[in-house]
Amino acid sequence: MRLKILAFIVTVTVSLSGGWLYILSSGAAEKYTAVYNGFGVIPPAITTTLFSNLHYWWIIAIIVAAISYLPLFILKNKWKYTSVMLSISCLIALVGVVYAPIVSMGPVV
Repeated sequence: MRLKILAFIVTVTVSLSGGWLYILSSGAAEKYTAVYNGFGVIPPAITTTLFSNLHYWWIIAIIVAAISYLPLFILKNKWKYTSVMLSISCLIALVGVVYAPIVSMGPVV
């Protein structure tokens, strides 16, 4: 039963990561870039790297899924919980990479 619950949580977070990447690849990245340019903020290298590789969004989603599901099905006992932490960490990292320049803008408004 625990394995099914963990697999469900990992599936939801991996799906959210894939959805976030798909949304960015379908035009949202250009809008974020326009906001950055409008305020004169230079995005970090990791943000520009993600935005320049968004046409491979499905490969990034597969990598996130592999990183998230491997501990769930390979490791034993309590180590299976690391899959949940890894999937949530991947989601937070993907969202953070996009919003880091906005946070670094400071009180611009």
